[in-house]
Amino acid sequence: MTQLPKRPRTDAAPSPNGVSPPQRTAKDVSTTGLPAAFQWALDAAADPGRAAADWIAREIAPAAPNASVAIASSGTTLEQLIALKVAFKALRSGAAVAAERNRAARLYAASIAAGLVRFDIRISQQSDAALRRAFMSLRDDDGSEDSLRELAIVAISRL
Repeated sequence: MTQLPKRPRTDAAPSPNGVSPPQRTAKDVSTTGLPAAFQWALDAAADPGRAAADWIAREIAPAAPNASVAIASSGTTLEQLIALKVAFKALRSGAAVAAERNRAARLYAASIAAGLVRFDIRISQQSDAALRRAFMSLRDDDGSEDSLRELAIVAISRL
């Protein structure tokens, strides 16, 4: 009986057609090393009100670990802020649970505030009165990050 030549053992499954499997990208694996879908499930279970917004923010501003950092970061571009605003506006009305909708409303306001404060550009067509109410609500929300509350305070003075 003829023996087959020994192949080096690897943890990877052999590819059926002899072509190496594609390498994983940064979007495929989370910062914890888990595949992105598993990390999403863990994040959603740990804090359902924040998970969707944070994942959206990481897609738009990949250097930011979460939504509040994406909005408050000086490295976030105006185009990214506009994309964040649009995404959070959609999440504000389309999220499955109230906690997500409330968080999205605050992040929506914070995105507009960041445009005003960091770029001196109004990225919303809402009235001054409507924006003032939204910024004041964000400022007074003890559950929001300090960086977002500070953006709201400065934005109120710019209206």
